[in-house]
Amino acid sequence: MRVSLQMPDEVYDAYARQAATLASRGSQRSASPEDMMTAQLARFAKVAPMDRIIVVDSASREALEALLSGGNITSGQDLLSRVKHLASLEIGNIRVEFTDRQFESIKNYASRNRITPEDAARGVVKGMQDNFFDIVG
Repeated sequence: MRVSLQMPDEVYDAYARQAATLASRGSQRSASPEDMMTAQLARFAKVAPMDRIIVVDSASREALEALLSGGNITSGQDLLSRVKHLASLEIGNIRVEFTDRQFESIKNYASRNRITPEDAARGVVKGMQDNFFDIVG
């Protein structure tokens, strides 16, 4: 199916620059601005028009991947699960979820004491262990 669209020259020019960049990098496939637009539209076909989309540029995505570990972030669900894992603590089969505010408190405590949030959490767990055995002992 062929559809004709009108768009501002600046938008078309942005896609033309992307196509030229792809070609200048010696990509095995060359693309026209129309090819670039078609590929972009296909990537977002599953997103409802009323959905709010958060675009993460390459530099920010790479920083998130380094911070959250686990390699490439592959989806929104992948990002969500990594963030949940970051803001929780597991002791055996017991999982303690932290709110954003609680996690900020842990990070602030760690920063004030010049330790990592992980070290701060380890210290809390050690204190819990001591108290736990005092109570059940």
